[in-house]
Amino acid sequence: MSTLDQATLGAEWDADQLQVIEADADARLLIEAGPGTGKTAVACARLAHLIREEDVEPSNTWMISFTRTAVAEIRARLHSYVGDASFAIRIATIDSHAWSIHSGHDPNARLTGSYEENIARVIDLLKADEDVADELSQIEHVVIDEAQDLVGQRADLIEELVKRLPPDCGVTVFADEAQAIYGFSDDNVGRRNVGAAGSGKPLLDRLRAESSLGFETRILKEIYRTSSPGLRKIFSDLRKNVLDKNRHRDGLHAETAETIREFADKKGLKWTRMKVADFTRDDLLLFRTRGEVLMASQFCDLPHRLRLSGYGATLPAWLAICFWDFDDRYLAERRFLDLWAKRVENGVAAPYGPAEAWKRLLRVAGRGDGSVDMRNLRVRLSRARPPVELALPEYGLEGPIVGTIHASKGREATNVVLLIPNDLPPAKSLTMM
Repeated sequence: MSTLDQATLGAEWDADQLQVIEADADARLLIEAGPGTGKTAVACARLAHLIREEDVEPSNTWMISFTRTAVAEIRARLHSYVGDASFAIRIATIDSHAWSIHSGHDPNARLTGSYEENIARVIDLLKADEDVADELSQIEHVVIDEAQDLVGQRADLIEELVKRLPPDCGVTVFADEAQAIYGFSDDNVGRRNVGAAGSGKPLLDRLRAESSLGFETRILKEIYRTSSPGLRKIFSDLRKNVLDKNRHRDGLHAETAETIREFADKKGLKWTRMKVADFTRDDLLLFRTRGEVLMASQFCDLPHRLRLSGYGATLPAWLAICFWDFDDRYLAERRFLDLWAKRVENGVAAPYGPAEAWKRLLRVAGRGDGSVDMRNLRVRLSRARPPVELALPEYGLEGPIVGTIHASKGREATNVVLLIPNDLPPAKSLTMM
């Protein structure tokens, strides 16, 4: 077992995973990875191996993910692998990376522009701006997670970015097309890949078709997430059927849903009888729509957390409890620890302790002398998208997470329960898988 393997929490990698983790730094790989195959762990171990074993500079690596929730979890996992070197890795959503390029190289960049205008401008900068080309020339490796969900202009942007990277810059793309959350319904399942080059094609098809980009395909096959026979059939047999384009026809969506119900554990959960006490803080209870989540939450009789797409992030309660009356411009560590001891300790269920809270404050608004600039902190927290170091993806303090499938993309949990309402009124039974 290599130095990296021993360091990554004693993880034992299978042959397919090691082939990805230990590939050359300049390799360009498309990784097909189904549910439970360790995709996120391998993605992070890949970067950790490059930093520790291949002397890749952390600040010259990018990690691009689909959601801010996934970014926060990737950041935490990378920190467990490479320590403080993880803070130098540019870990962000595609939109954050795009805005970084836009705002850093276009003096006329404004947040008031439309999403389409901003992305189009970034693509123009990638194609023609010399300063952007110089910045990209320093990148040694890029990891792209959840690539199956990059469509339309986001796919245009990533395609152009990959084309503008130096030839010796490695790229590792992780995806599972069976998990794509866009473009899969009975109305369009037969037309998902219709169209010529450009925005009519998913990103993965474009990368495969462009031989000059030099991508090779690798597959993670072994399922580690579950021992349930039904789930393993869904993750393997049903997944193959979804990916088989010869099966794409009207009715595939409904047929797939029926197969999932067939393989589900069928515990006969009911909305009004769902006992949150049966689950832990590390569990996810997932529904398809926000309406279903809110209906289930109404009947939950114990504390739980809500995660809903489109609702944005929230902030931990300790921020208000500590600083509601604090009006000094700067905050020293000793003063913060005193405030925490008096106001938070033994009184609020904070997600972490004072030492971790202080580290997060420093990362958001720290000064060179080791204090926190409170004015800067307030500005950062007042934005529509607060910093991921402090933001919480769920509403609530304790208990399992009740949320939508979409909002939980990139989230890992000890147990994941998918509740699929039957075509019956809300108070009727659910199928649990």
